[in-house]
Amino acid sequence: MLKFVYQPAILAIVLLFFNGLPIFYNLAYTQDNKPEENFDNNLQKLIEKYLMENPEVILRSIQNLEKRQKKQAAEKAQEILKSKRDFIQNDKFSFVSGNPKGDITLIEFVDYQCGFCKKSHKYIQKIVTEDKNIRLIYKEFPILGSGSIYASRATIAAKKQGKYFELHEALMNAQGRLDENRILQLAQKSGIDTKKLLSDINDDQEIVGDYLGAVSQLAQELQINGTPAFIINNVILRGAVGEKTIKKFIADIRQKQK
Repeated sequence: MLKFVYQPAILAIVLLFFNGLPIFYNLAYTQDNKPEENFDNNLQKLIEKYLMENPEVILRSIQNLEKRQKKQAAEKAQEILKSKRDFIQNDKFSFVSGNPKGDITLIEFVDYQCGFCKKSHKYIQKIVTEDKNIRLIYKEFPILGSGSIYASRATIAAKKQGKYFELHEALMNAQGRLDENRILQLAQKSGIDTKKLLSDINDDQEIVGDYLGAVSQLAQELQINGTPAFIINNVILRGAVGEKTIKKFIADIRQKQK
């Protein structure tokens, strides 16, 4: 009997959720020993009728859910950025360009076979050249196959010869697919000792593999599923957002820092 008494309250809550519809339900109806299935059928029909007459309620509910999920994801991302700040900004493998003491830290997740990365590379370099107070960090995020992975390993190895940026530039300007032979050719043209490069790639295979795995894990946690992607201080931008957008966020962040 008690079960049938509180079910009208459940119905009221459901209907109040759908746009706050007031419901006055006769408690006696559920207390006169009618089968539970009758109540369930009536409940289903009542909700279905309301939704059919007010379909916009479903859309509003979905929109509210999406807003809530986005807010929760953003809050979680901020927690991750805070907890992994040292790895994000100070790991020994990521190449740092621009002003090492800049007031803005711009991090780019790159894949050397990504066409959008190649396009964004041009305006990112333009921004850093014009703005002398940006610290630019490259995060190797090879997601487009074995050629991308080898390219990332090669650029990291090139750091030991002080030639990371030279190879980075050559790979970003290269057209078409990359493989080991082509990457080594580009390295040689960039003034890199390819024999030493191969040795360093070999020697550091495990540790660099761990680093690339850590970057991939970070990207997954931040819901970065493609390249390019950017982190400007604590702001995450996904995709080739363009020069104006990057500049706007930099200006907004500096304004808030005043």
